[in-house]
Amino acid sequence: MDFSRFILIADRGICNYPNLLHVSDAGNRYIVSKSLLKSTKKEQEWTYSEESYISVNKDFKYKSRIVKKTVKDENSNKRTVEKKVVVYWSQKFQAQAEQENKKFLDF
Repeated sequence: MDFSRFILIADRGICNYPNLLHVSDAGNRYIVSKSLLKSTKKEQEWTYSEESYISVNKDFKYKSRIVKKTVKDENSNKRTVEKKVVVYWSQKFQAQAEQENKKFLDF
């Protein structure tokens, strides 16, 4: 088995672009989660739009797109990266979130 490559899975809060560029430059890949609440208005609008969602069943749907973003590396040099953005909705996750926030929602 060849373990010379890996996929980093992390929360966006702890991963900055200079570190992700190091991962990518070394031939590896990454998957990073990001809170929708901390996303830009444009990202939120795309997520909330029903357009392009693929329904797996009545309880789960997703969509994705490729976006280009200009970021700075550790030396403040600008680089353009392409990244795939995937969002999903699940009935199970929504019910869980509603239960966790019930007290606040009832307030």
